[in-house]
Amino acid sequence: MAYQVTARKYRPQSFGDLIGQDHVRLTLQNALRKGRVAHAYIFSGPRGVGKTTVARLLAKAVNCETRAQAEAEDKPLPTEPCNQCSSCKEIIEDRHPDVIEIDGASNTGVDHIRDLRERVRYAPARGRYKVYVIDEVHMLSKGAFNALLKTLEEPPPGVIFLFATTEPEKIPATISSRCQCFDFHRLPPSVIADQLTRIAEGEGIAVERAALGLLARTAEGSMRDGQSLFDQVVAYASGREDGGPLGEGEVSEVLGLVAGSVVRKVAEMIAQEDARGLLEVIRDVFLEGQDVKQFCVALIGFFRDLLVTERVEDPTDLLDRTPEEVQELRPLANQLGREKLYRCFRLAMDVERDVRLATNPQPVLEMALLRMVGLRSGVPLEAVLEKLRSLETALGLSDPGRPESRAAEGDRQGLRESGSPAQPLASGGASVVQEEPAKPPAEAPPSSGPPAAAPEEETLPAGLDSPGPDSDDQQGLWQRLLHEVEGLKGPAARYLEHGQLVSAASGEIKIGVAGYDLNRAREHQQVIMQAVKRIWGEGNRLVLVPVSPPAASGTPGDSGPSGAASVSDGRAPGEQAAADTLKLMGEVLRDADEIFGDAGEVPPAERSEPSAPDLETSG
Repeated sequence: MAYQVTARKYRPQSFGDLIGQDHVRLTLQNALRKGRVAHAYIFSGPRGVGKTTVARLLAKAVNCETRAQAEAEDKPLPTEPCNQCSSCKEIIEDRHPDVIEIDGASNTGVDHIRDLRERVRYAPARGRYKVYVIDEVHMLSKGAFNALLKTLEEPPPGVIFLFATTEPEKIPATISSRCQCFDFHRLPPSVIADQLTRIAEGEGIAVERAALGLLARTAEGSMRDGQSLFDQVVAYASGREDGGPLGEGEVSEVLGLVAGSVVRKVAEMIAQEDARGLLEVIRDVFLEGQDVKQFCVALIGFFRDLLVTERVEDPTDLLDRTPEEVQELRPLANQLGREKLYRCFRLAMDVERDVRLATNPQPVLEMALLRMVGLRSGVPLEAVLEKLRSLETALGLSDPGRPESRAAEGDRQGLRESGSPAQPLASGGASVVQEEPAKPPAEAPPSSGPPAAAPEEETLPAGLDSPGPDSDDQQGLWQRLLHEVEGLKGPAARYLEHGQLVSAASGEIKIGVAGYDLNRAREHQQVIMQAVKRIWGEGNRLVLVPVSPPAASGTPGDSGPSGAASVSDGRAPGEQAAADTLKLMGEVLRDADEIFGDAGEVPPAERSEPSAPDLETSG
């Protein structure tokens, strides 16, 4: 007998042999048991998952002579073909006259369907049913589908249509609505590996379980693909003289795949911080000519499996691995730790993209892996937020009404942005003017006469400029301004909560903003300017100036009984202490940088001092 490939030799010959499609098997068996077999079915799903096989099984079952005899004797109907009668044997050997298999890709025209309609009228030649199996039915033309409609809706007695397709969305709804539709699923790698193990035992071939697992993962859910790869590997191993079992390394060599042992070794080198060993592994990968992109994809999948293993107590059903392999992953996952695994996964995603675009991918891959080696253990986010809250409490910057919002907002929206320079506005009608920060006035020599008045821009009384509205009017205008900003853009109003209206006279609207919110307020300067226009009209200039935040009574920075903030002139009384404390926050910021990203250095603490120049916008 001529050699048959594994996919044909081990094709299921009964519904009991069907693997991984239980929902289809149970439904069809129940239909056969109750005698409720429909006249048309659509089997859809990926390649190699059993669509055509199920069509042949159903064709055998309805034409089986054992079933006909049971019907004649009024006995329970069988749900399996006997595979012994002449009808079953003819279908197995592809020579039954009443089971017609048609390739939809090469019979796409209306004429082919018209010919089929003419032949459908005739009764079956030998069996009880004439079965038409149309593979890749989605390839039929629109006219061919239309020509099939009437016949499909009211076929002659004893005719069954079985359609198989990998693209069910291309089948018109007028066709699918006349059929029973079954979706075939991709097969899990563990199921494919188990079947390949049974095939290897039946053929007397020694293969390691890890090698079969690699074949199953490469098959991507297709049993036929897995069996074809198995044949290829067995043909390669048949020329060996040692007679030992076929290993994972040989499978990866013959198929050009990345062995799981290589990827695991890379992860182990990262966990051990062994840079030299890591570079040697990558050198071997390139010398062996392995696909670098495939290596990166395998690395991404391995880090994903490690993360799932670390997070889930029993991840066996979530991973494409055997229980033994999952247990081997757990010590490595615990050694790397959750935070480092997250960051390694992110770096692997980045390097996969960079390798595709790189002219010389080897140094790109090496530098990314060396960066993984140098990653420090992450600091829990809760610990960083707790440090920030304690520092804000010590500085008197926390809001009792919002104990957590300020720390959370600072962590999420930019701990490192407080020292960034203001950017020019993109709108055409406004301009940004960078001014030198005001210097503190020189100490005047003692004099017996009354002190001379300081320039208007340098000395401002307790938050009010002169001339300006009285306190009641100013407070009302400030509340109105906050309301307008809140209506335009809610987040922008948050950065004005600890500020005040300094002056609103002579075509200049001067707004004081707490030092730690100044840079974020500048990012929303256009919104604030729109609110200013609504209240004071066109032609006014907006000036944002830093002020010290409100403090408890009797503390530096308090400007009287009302607790109003004072405008910073140079360095305000509380700012020096804030600057000193911010220097101590370097470690906290570095920890935050480790958690929120690896996008560069943390700027020096001095850049976070709230001493940026005033911002003027004319509208």
